[in-house]
Amino acid sequence: MRSRWSLLNPAHKQALPWGETNFGKVSIKRAQMFRNGFRWQDFSSGGPALPKNCDLRFEAETNVSWPYSVYWQVVNTGTDAQKANGLRGGFEEGQTDQGRLTRKESTLYKGSHTIEYFIIKGGLCVARSGLFIVNIQ
Repeated sequence: MRSRWSLLNPAHKQALPWGETNFGKVSIKRAQMFRNGFRWQDFSSGGPALPKNCDLRFEAETNVSWPYSVYWQVVNTGTDAQKANGLRGGFEEGQTDQGRLTRKESTLYKGSHTIEYFIIKGGLCVARSGLFIVNIQ
């Protein structure tokens, strides 16, 4: 059985490349799943396993004033992701959507995965959301 530590800190997860300060706050305020033409459904971090092949949408909020850069770190784990060469753990620059901080993903691999949101300003990580855990059947 895998330990909680190995889920939260797998070997392929990249370390934070910026210096860090506790300047501001950012949090994932909403996570939703969409499947088979049904309406978007909210889900919680660490909640029951979601089915494969669903669309996911995350919305975050921050109190950091513009301008800033946004980054997401998605970390896939498990044998499904490993076999498909789908282990992720790097940082991906995000976009704002009409002033909102959003990210779209999908449920491809069975297992527990994490997503975290970062606000970068002046070359420093000034806010981070903390890990949001997504379990997939």
